[in-house]
Amino acid sequence: MLGTPENVSLSNIVQFTIKTRLAFLCCSLGALTGCATQLVAPYDQASLKQMEQISTQINRFYLTQSYLDKPQRSFVAAQQHYLDIEVSLHTLKTRQSIRPVNSETLKQSELALTWWQEDRTKHQKKNSLSDFMIKRRMEQYQKLFISMIRGEAAKNMDN
Repeated sequence: MLGTPENVSLSNIVQFTIKTRLAFLCCSLGALTGCATQLVAPYDQASLKQMEQISTQINRFYLTQSYLDKPQRSFVAAQQHYLDIEVSLHTLKTRQSIRPVNSETLKQSELALTWWQEDRTKHQKKNSLSDFMIKRRMEQYQKLFISMIRGEAAKNMDN
């Protein structure tokens, strides 16, 4: 308190102002450092490994299809591979959905699953895969998974 009007002096006002500002500054700094928000999920080595494994599975699937003659690229012959990869994609999506502050990676894993289900359905209807579709899908999945893997690896660099 500054006191009564009789003993208010310029030095008392200056001291009060300095003390008030210092107290405000200390409280502000404390609030800023104590309430740091995390905008991205922490690094998860298991997620990174899972992304790499699924990317490899998808790449292997399309490369295998590309080595087959077109009549051998039937849906029935590829059905088990579709199922195995779809299960892996569901697992990845589930893992990403339970991680805090992870909306971007969750969206990417949902996109990969949606693409995979669409590809399975198209293959089932046509009962064949063209060279063009194999090449196109390999490139799309590769870009998506590289983005996911780089994003997860970047989280490790923050530590």
